[in-house]
Order: sequence, then structure tokens, then C-alpha cells
Amino acid sequence: MPLTQDALNLYTERSNYQTKIHRSATKQWIEAPHLHGKRVRKDFGLFKEEILNSFQQTQQMKLQKTVELFHQKQGETETAVDFLTRMRKLGRNTTPDDNSLICACINGLGPEILPFIIQKQVQTMAELHQAAALVEEVDFQLKHFQECHHNHEGLTQAMEVEGAFVLYSHSMELYWLRYNQFVGDGDSSAFQSVHLQQPYGPDIEITKEDCTGHIQKRMSTRLWPLVARNKGASEINWYQGKFDLHEITGQAYAEKPQKDIHSFVGTFQRMDDGGKCEDPLSIENTLWANTVVASGTALGLVVYTGSETRSVMNTSAPKSKVGLLDLEVNTLTKVLFLSVLVLSIVMMVIKGFQGPWYRYMFRFVLLFSYIIPISLRVNLDMGKVAYSWFIQRDKEVPGTVVRSTTIPEELGRITYLLSDKTGTLTQNEMVFKRLHLGTVSFSPETMDEVMAHLKTAFSQQAPLTSKSSTLPKVRRTVVTRVYEAVKALALCHNVTPVYEETDTENQDTEADQQSTQKAVYQASSPDEVALVSWTESVGLALVKRDLTSMQLSIPSGRHVRYEILQIFPFTSETKRMGIIVREEETGEITFYMKGADVVMISIVQYNDWLEEECGNMAREGLRTLVVAKKTLSEDQYKDFESRYHQAKLSVQDRATKVAAVVESLERDLELLCLTGVEDKLQDNVRPTLELLRNAGIRIWMLTGDKLETATCIASSSRLVSKVQSIYVFRNVSSREEAHLELNTFRKKSDSALVIKGDSLEICLKYYEHEFVELACQCPAVVVCRCSPTQKAEIVKLLRLHTKKRTCAIGDGGNDVSMIQAADAGIGIVGKEGKQASLAADFSITQFSHVARLLLVHGRNSYKRSASLSQFVIHRGLIISTMQAIFSSVFYFASIALFPGFLMVGYATIYTMYPVFSLVLDKDVSAEIAMTYPELYKDLTKGRSLSFKTFFLWVLISLYQGGIIMYGAFLLFDEDFIHVVSITFTSLILTELLMVALTIRTWHWLMAVAEIFSFGIYVASLVVLKNFYFDEDFLKSWDFVWKVLVITSVSCIPLYILKYLRRKFSPPSYSKLQP
Repeated sequence: MPLTQDALNLYTERSNYQTKIHRSATKQWIEAPHLHGKRVRKDFGLFKEEILNSFQQTQQMKLQKTVELFHQKQGETETAVDFLTRMRKLGRNTTPDDNSLICACINGLGPEILPFIIQKQVQTMAELHQAAALVEEVDFQLKHFQECHHNHEGLTQAMEVEGAFVLYSHSMELYWLRYNQFVGDGDSSAFQSVHLQQPYGPDIEITKEDCTGHIQKRMSTRLWPLVARNKGASEINWYQGKFDLHEITGQAYAEKPQKDIHSFVGTFQRMDDGGKCEDPLSIENTLWANTVVASGTALGLVVYTGSETRSVMNTSAPKSKVGLLDLEVNTLTKVLFLSVLVLSIVMMVIKGFQGPWYRYMFRFVLLFSYIIPISLRVNLDMGKVAYSWFIQRDKEVPGTVVRSTTIPEELGRITYLLSDKTGTLTQNEMVFKRLHLGTVSFSPETMDEVMAHLKTAFSQQAPLTSKSSTLPKVRRTVVTRVYEAVKALALCHNVTPVYEETDTENQDTEADQQSTQKAVYQASSPDEVALVSWTESVGLALVKRDLTSMQLSIPSGRHVRYEILQIFPFTSETKRMGIIVREEETGEITFYMKGADVVMISIVQYNDWLEEECGNMAREGLRTLVVAKKTLSEDQYKDFESRYHQAKLSVQDRATKVAAVVESLERDLELLCLTGVEDKLQDNVRPTLELLRNAGIRIWMLTGDKLETATCIASSSRLVSKVQSIYVFRNVSSREEAHLELNTFRKKSDSALVIKGDSLEICLKYYEHEFVELACQCPAVVVCRCSPTQKAEIVKLLRLHTKKRTCAIGDGGNDVSMIQAADAGIGIVGKEGKQASLAADFSITQFSHVARLLLVHGRNSYKRSASLSQFVIHRGLIISTMQAIFSSVFYFASIALFPGFLMVGYATIYTMYPVFSLVLDKDVSAEIAMTYPELYKDLTKGRSLSFKTFFLWVLISLYQGGIIMYGAFLLFDEDFIHVVSITFTSLILTELLMVALTIRTWHWLMAVAEIFSFGIYVASLVVLKNFYFDEDFLKSWDFVWKVLVITSVSCIPLYILKYLRRKFSPPSYSKLQP
């Protein structure tokens, strides 16, 4: 509808007011976006309410009243027409002042009003009727807008300029920008551009040539710059920002969720360009969790979430772990339970099934129930808590945390240790160690010579010309060769320098800021970071890189810019990467390539030193890379680019065709240098692995790295000793190939095995038992290219086939499944976070702590728990033996030998402290256990707690229980209460002496526990003298000598047998005692 004079005045007043607001809106929005947003919305809301009220009063009139209103307000209408005509003139003849006025008007509208400025020259009543008809359309749009206002926070403005609608929104949630067309009579070129100043965002500049005849709409969830570039009358090239995603009409196909992390299959089909355009999606188009975007921005579509992500699918559900000793104790408890039933039945059979025999049967079961060690579980759990406390208090392994107190004994029975590589055996820090040029080699001690040669080369400026680099027949000097090698290393990579953002107020240029800030290099491979860091240390630094160029800082401080023409990334199949760059100063085009020696030997020109030097560096544990180059002419590059582009457009066999085109370029390359990079090992990794190997622990390394890297680390870490050979399992893809390769491997079972994950999967699919049998005979096994799920499956496979205890150690989230699948999981707190540490049973700070954790704490925990279990079982067996003898002597009566209080006190206050003090016992010191790791081999046999030792303690219990009871029957006089006094006192003394007999290394707390328990029993004799004991008999010498005789007969023979055994068949550890 047309504007009345009141509405026009209100609009002008408010526009001036809102213009003042918007001038400070940008700064205030940054400082307090939420508070300022509320204030602006409030002001705009009041303005909108006033305008809409003015509009609604007029909208309620019918068409006839509207015409009459215009007749009456003819002067006001002419004023409005003059205003609109002036705006039209301003649009046709734009000047800076006019543009500023237009911007002020537009900004004054604000983001929450809907003014409709209708530019019409009203001259006749017919035109008034036409304007009134337009009112109805505007009224409909207003109602539609009011409905949308409830669903969207952003409000829309409309402005008709020369018959064209320009819709845009200043909402913080939505940008709508639509250009229909520019309509004008006469010379339309006069209207060149409209500059819209956004109150909260960047400038938007749209030129007429960009927008003529083209309609575009863009949406965004944030404010992003929008730049329309001149691409012709019917095409607009929009800046690729987040707003583009909302306008794409298409669909993406992704394969079903699977565990494989090395592949992805999908397609993207777009249907908004007038036709269907389908592009393939591969692993190169994906970004996984925790990916660092080194520079720029990345737009993406979430494909998998929650349980469908690769990381979650490769993580197994945690389970409660039960130690082998607990299973053995459960087995012995079942045997003891059967013994209770059998003994009760035997007693009942001898007594005869007369009267209420089932009552007698049940009473016998209750009397003999002390055979079942109910308190054993409590004592074991308390002991495990004590072992965990000892581990965390050990100063030799600081920072160790025990997260599972149920399996510390498992550390003493480990046969297979499965370890990750990166971050576990190594620090994941690459250090440049060697640069070999064929005739000269540079080590860290001689890197200053490299710096001198580099300065000389740049000062002469000779190597900077393209002519000097294209003279292969001239023998180049060392200076030139060093320059070419260092420049190749500084250019051939995928490294991006990242500078930390600073809030400095000075307006320094980007180059000045980069010169004062320390660059942090981001790359997918730490090897490349090491190489680029080394080039920076010698004077050739990478200061900037984007998608199309990179800049190097030479020793003089000047920056040299290179244009990136093509990049060929590293893959496990090609084992090399390449890059084509053009130096802007000289225009020289150079193809650089670096890769593994096994593939580069056939690519570079003939030489007689490369293979030998690669072997020398490999024996030193260095990771080698061969660097070469090839200078291309402009014609050669254009020919290659054409063929390369055609190959990438192929729908079928695209990868094969692209590889063929690239291989055509990889011919007769000039060999520049050979580099050696060391992956720094964790502290004391080599002696730790040596200790574990001498302890009889077989070590498997499971890593996701490539085969060459895994083999190199296996040699440098001494996982494979120098005298052992390495057998690399050939790639197999079928059952026949796996069968042939296994037969070949069978003849070299004494060698260390290196196998890839896909070959391992084929072998396990068809020859699982045969492969595990052969692999277990190897001194070491290295599995490379191994997924997290495969790591867990290997652990389960070893547990299933060998029945041995396994331990897994890792430091990253990809090791969690392996750690949880193992019998004992150890996590290292490293650079990859604390996922492994939190999911593991034991958390350590470095790999070298594993040796002490297994050889010392594992040994002590297992030995102590075994002794504690056997003694608790002995404590229940001896009193049950005495009960059985007592019942059999007194006509198989189901009567308790001791009162209930004494029975409870026997298992608690009288013997609890000495028995539990066995958790302080140890057979050898920590120094001996670390010095002689061979002692650990006996623990894996499980001889400390077995059926042999169990039945030995059963015989001891029967002997001592029989001696105490029959001795008491022989020596008691006339009162039965004397039997209770003699037998119970002898029983307590026997238990205290047996604890002393079992102890191998005394601790002062053990002596305190013995004395304290004996004192409690003596005190109870005084307290209970009127209940269970005869006071006069306790004070007599008869009581004393009878108890001493019975106790001596029950214990002294056992001491003699123990002495004779240590004399003629001593255990292995006793030979090392001082």
C-alpha cells in the first residue's frame, strides 16, 4: 500500500534514529552480542509496532475508502511521490553521497521491520486503482510474513528499486539474498553497483553485471562474507562458504557402517545445476574425529554418528575381568564343597539312617561347613587392595594408577605382551639424523656445514637460476648439491605452518607477525614435520602455505614464493609422494618426489650407493626416504596436465588411469639425497624389552603403521635382536596363496614374523590353528596395518588357542579394544590423550615401568595371594578335621566341638591379623627380581597355587587336626571342659606358628600381628574363664605342658621337613638369597 505522510514522517524519523544505532552496532555486537542483540531487537520491535499499527489502520479500509483517502491526502501523496522520485534519481545517478544516503535509509530499516516502499508516479485515478490493487497483494504478503515471524527469528525486508525486489535479512540465524532483475528505461549502465553496509557483518557488494538475469538465494547459520565476482551475464561464482550448503539440491550416498577405517565408499549427486552430476567419494573425502584443520575452513556433512562411527564400532564393550587365581580358587572351593557333602554322607552312613536322619545330615553339613573358606574372598579382596596401594606408592614407578583392584595377580603370570608402537614404544617424535648426498654424509654433529653451504649457495645466487639446475653433465659442487637437497626437502611435503593467534593491537603486516611468531607445523605424518623442521634449523624455513602456493624464507631473510601446480599424496600402495611447483621469480617448473627406497631405486637414475646406504641406515634404526627431482619445461607440463585432467574425469578405472599418467612422469629422476629420520624411542625401551624377553614373555607389536616403519622400529627397539632374522609375510589374497606362504614360513619358524593386517585376516580365515601355532613359536611378531578390531581379535585368539595370560599395552583410543580384551590391560598417559589410560586396568607414564610392574609387583601379588589362599583353606580344614574326629569318637553325634563364640573368634580376632600379614611377605627382593628376570618363568607355570599344593595343605591339616584331637583325648583327665581348653589353645598356637613357618621374609608388622593376636587370646582366656574355660585348670602346669607337647608334635615335624626340602631341593629363588 502507498505510504501516508504520517507513515512517511515516522519512517524518516526512525531511519535517522536507527542509523545512529547501527554505526556503533558492530563494535558493541562483538563486545556483548547477547545483551546488545536484546536492546536492538527491543528498539526495532517498538518501531515495527508503530509502523504496523499505522499500516493496519489503513489496511482495514476498503478500496473505495482508500481512493477517497488519497483524494483528501493529495498533498501528502505528492510529497511521498517526490520522495520516491528522488530515490529513483539517486538510483540512476549514484554518487558517494547518494550511496551513503541509501545505505543510511536501508540500515535504518533494521532487521525486524517490513517497510514497503512502492515507487510509482501516481498521475491518474487509474494508477490509484492500480496502486490500491497492489495494496491487497502487499497485505497478503504482510499476513504471510506475520505467520512466518512466529517460526523464524529473522525478519525480511523488501525494497523495490526500478521494479526489482531485493530481499535480504540481517538475522543472526539467516541471510536471504535474492536478486530478481534490474529494470530501467534508458541507459541502464548508469546504475553500476549498490553497496549494502551490514549492521553486524561484513560488507556486501553486488554489481549489476553479476546479477543481470540470474537469481541466487543463499543461507547461512553465521555471518560470512559474500562476494559476487564478474563471470558473465548469466553466471555468478559465489564464494564457497557455509551458506552454499543450504542451497544445494542433491543427495549423498554412504556405505553402511562398518569397522574398516582404511576405506570409505560413497557418492554425491547434485541436481540443482540443470542436470544430474555425480561425484565419487572415497577415504580422501573424509575427516575423522579430532582432525586438526591446519589452515582455512572445511565444510562437511555428518555421515555417521553415535554407535555407527568407526571409533565406536572398533571399541568393544567393557567387561568385568576375573583373574586366573580367582578361577583356581573357585575350583578349589568346589572341591571343598563336595568334600563337605561327602564327609557328611559318610558320617551319616556310619551313624545309620535312623530317626530323623535328614536332620542329622543337615547338622553335619553345618558342622563341617568351615571347610568351605567363606572368609577367603574377603581376605583376597583386602589383599588386592593392599597390592594396589603398594603399586601406587612405589617411587620407582611414579604416576602409576591402579584402576582395577581385582586382577593385580595377573601381572605375575603374563606369557604374551601385546604392545602398540606409536606413543608406546616410541615417543612419536621424529628427529632428523642423517643427510647423505652420495659422496658426503651429514650427521647432527656436522649440520653447521650444511648451514654454511646453504648460505654460500644463496649468496652466489647461481643455484637460483634455472640454467644451473638443468646442466646434468657438469659435475656439481657440494654447495650446489646441498642447496638442491635442502630445497627439495623444504618443498616436497604436505606440511602447513600454523601461527598462534595473538590479540596484539599493533597493525603489523602478516610477514612481520610471522617473523616474530614461532610456527607450529601441522601434517599427517610426523616424518614430514621432522624434515621441514630440520630445513628451518639450517636456514630454509617454510613460512606460509595455502592450497595454491607456499613461501620459503631464505637465510638472507627474503621470501621466495612457489606456486603449487600438482600434488600426488602418499599412499600405502605407491609408497611415495610428489609435488610439482613453479618458482615465481624464474618460472622454473620442478617435479619433486620422495619415497621408500624399495620403490625409488627403480625410479631414479642409476647410482652405486643408494641401496648400500639404505641398508646402513636401516641397521641403525633410521627411517629412510629417497628424494629426487625432475625439471619440466612448460610444454612438458601442459602435456602432462592435459593427460592428468582427462584421467581424473574417467568414470571407470579412474585410479588406474591416474596412476598410469603419474608414472609416465616418474622416469629418469635425478637423485638428490637420502635422509634418515629417527623415531625417538621411549626411555629405556631396549633394556625393558630385553628384561621381558629374558623373563620368558613373548612380545607382539600391533601397529597401524606401514610395514617399513614397523620393521624399522622392531629392529631399533631390539624387539628383534641382532642375531635374529626377520621374515616378512608376503601379501596373500586367497586360500592357495596363504597355504603356500605358510609352508614357506614353517621352514623359518625361528625368525621374527612381520605380517600385514589383511594377510593376517586371510590366514586366520582359512588356517587359524596352523597360523597361531607357527606364530607362537616365533621369538617376536609384528603385525602392521592393523585395525583396532584386529588388535582385539588377536588378543582373543591367543587366549583361546594358548590358554595363557595376555597383557596389552597402548596409549591411544585405538588401543582401548585391545586393552579391554586382554587379561591385564595397561594404558600409557601420552600425547594421544587418556583414553587408553582410563580404559586400562593399570595406568603408567612410560613403557619402561612395565618391567617393574610385572617382575616385581606381579610376582609379589601372585605369591602373596597364593599363600593367603592356602592358609585360609588350611585354617578351615584343620578345625573341620578336629570336628570330624570328635564326632566319630562320641558315636557320630552331631554336636559342635567348640562353642559358637570361640568358632567366630577363631576365624576373626584370633588368627585374622597374622594370616592377613602374609600380604607383606616376599620371596625375593625387588633388586633380585629385576636383576634375574628368569625367576619370572616359574610363575607362569602356576605352581604356587595348584592341586598339588592344595592336597599338600590338606594333608598338613589332617595331620595337625588329628594330632591335636587325639593328643587331647590321651592327655585330658576327667572333665570334658579340659579337652576344649587344651585343643583350642593348641589350635591357636598351631595357627600362629604355621604363619611363622610360611613367612619367607619377615616384616615388623608381621611380628606385631603375631604378638597382638596371642595377647588377645590370652586376654580372652581371662575374660571367658567363667564361660568356656576352667580357671583353676588354666593356672595349672598340666595345662601348660600338655598344650606345649601337643603343639610341638603338630608343628616341629613340619619345620624339619621344610628344612630338609630347602637343603636338598631348594627353590630357584633361594639360591640367590644372601
